[in-house]
Amino acid sequence: MENIRKLCKIPDWIYPSWIISIALFLASASYGYQAEILPVEKANIPMMEIYLNNMQMFLTNVSGVFFLGIPNLISGFLNGYAAGEALHSATNAFGSSWIFKNFLPHGILEIPMIVLAVSFGMIPWIILYRKIRVPSQSMKKLFQESIKYLFTMICLAAAVLFIAAFIESYISMHL
Repeated sequence: MENIRKLCKIPDWIYPSWIISIALFLASASYGYQAEILPVEKANIPMMEIYLNNMQMFLTNVSGVFFLGIPNLISGFLNGYAAGEALHSATNAFGSSWIFKNFLPHGILEIPMIVLAVSFGMIPWIILYRKIRVPSQSMKKLFQESIKYLFTMICLAAAVLFIAAFIESYISMHL
């Protein structure tokens, strides 16, 4: 049990990247919410298609670590904008109660995973900052901590996104 507790402990150094990712997502979602209303129709998408699409987005953001987070910032903006635009269009087409019944049940799981994925791109900058701040820190140790964190979060996201896809496909789409 102690090993699980240690594995799930979130390192303090990651919080700034979460804050930046949340701010980016919320700002772009509010920008997307003001966009032109698009035609909306209810869809019936298979669960595995939803899951694989979400995992593809998540893992693409993981690869942003190798590109200094630039793809992550673009992805964060586009995902936030699309979420805001979808919320606005769906609210206009179906009403706000539809959002609470159909979007919120899976969105409450899916959106934090998007934000988490976007935050991964900032890890190289965090490593650099930590090394400059405390030059005596071992780069090997910094990389090991980062890889452990990434691996743990990828496993967590795989499970959470699976649950979100299940809810979206079998519950949200049928309400």
